Amino acid sequence: GAIIYGISKSRIMVLASEAGAVYKVGNSALINTDIFEMYLEARIEKRVLNGLRDTGLTTMILVISTLLGILFGHWGFHKINVVVVYIFSVLLIARFTRGYGYGIGASIVSLLLFNWFFTEPYYTLKVDDMTYIVTFAIMMFTSIVTSTLTSKVKQAAADAKVREGESNALY
Repeated sequence: GAIIYGISKSRIMVLASEAGAVYKVGNSALINTDIFEMYLEARIEKRVLNGLRDTGLTTMILVISTLLGILFGHWGFHKINVVVVYIFSVLLIARFTRGYGYGIGASIVSLLLFNWFFTEPYYTLKVDDMTYIVTFAIMMFTSIVTSTLTSKVKQAAADAKVREGESNALY
């Protein structure tokens, strides 16, 4: 059966060029569909593997942040240092994973981890000290903004690379 791609002609040209499937004949460009199909299938497999990698990386960073926070508690550091560690972990996650989802998810999970491990009553999601509500709000806001800005910078760089590829494919 036929496969229909819902992407623009210029994006197809960029992908076909990346695949090495474009043959220029005069003012026309021909695409070797066998090479192009194999390339697209490999990209899909890579996306799945990248998703697993990103999930593992997110989990690892949050676990390390939590363990570091527990160490900070044993060393007598103030809890605000743990908040900073979690915000930094969200920044790392946003930088080294793909898309907004991991950064936003890490923001939510880091807030829940902080509440679970570092606020009284411990090992519950109950909040007895209402000042922590402000801490949670600031932590969540800062984490989401940081994650969003990092993702936008990465997307701008990727867009510039696509435009460069389009220019190279067309000229």
